[in-house]
Amino acid sequence: MTGKRQAAVLQFPGTNCDLDTLRWLARNLDLDVSFVRTQEDIEKRPSGHTSVIILPGGFSFGDYLRAGALAARSPLMGWVRREAASGTAVLGICNGFQTLCESGLLAGALAPNVVRRHVHEFVTVRAEISTGTTWTPKLVSGRLLNLPISCGMGNFIAPRKNDGYQVLFRYTQNLLGSTDSIAGISNPDGNIVGMMPHPERASDPQLGSCDGLFMLDALALRLNIPLREGSPLDLWRKSHGTNTR
Repeated sequence: MTGKRQAAVLQFPGTNCDLDTLRWLARNLDLDVSFVRTQEDIEKRPSGHTSVIILPGGFSFGDYLRAGALAARSPLMGWVRREAASGTAVLGICNGFQTLCESGLLAGALAPNVVRRHVHEFVTVRAEISTGTTWTPKLVSGRLLNLPISCGMGNFIAPRKNDGYQVLFRYTQNLLGSTDSIAGISNPDGNIVGMMPHPERASDPQLGSCDGLFMLDALALRLNIPLREGSPLDLWRKSHGTNTR
């Protein structure tokens, strides 16, 4: 164990955005980042020493039952549940968002896109944040972010009562059909976030957008994580200033 904060990126059979996500963290933040694939990996991590957990996008278990449904029943999710209950920052991206909803860690469900096809393109989402979360700063309501989506089941179906989540992002054009154009939510405590757009795919000028760094900046500020000198996030912060906590 090092003195750095620990971060984990989950890997299920079929996950395909795992390496992208790990690099997104490791390239920009001074974290000790590693994959978690098995129970043995969990046992090597002392309880309470993981500050960040990400469930990346992909097709966990091939989505053979329903997107995220099999991953939600993996023994790894019992560990995620325990860590989240202690306040660990958890982010589910795309298939990871589906898994968080299927496991009950986030409210709602994801259904097939209303256009009945896989949507793979950049979209604009609007921040709907006033209280702030571990992954998003306060007082940025109305900010527009250019992020890519790539999903066939990104249609978020909200529960009837809006008492189990807070809305973080909304699509400016609701291609997927989500309730109230919702693109991302958090739990009431703000430490568990799920979103369909991919911030890790918008983290370098060569990728066409750096707006995904917005979330890493907020995470670094909230958890007091140092930035990697010369990283895209370090350069982004120097040019944009920091987010408001």
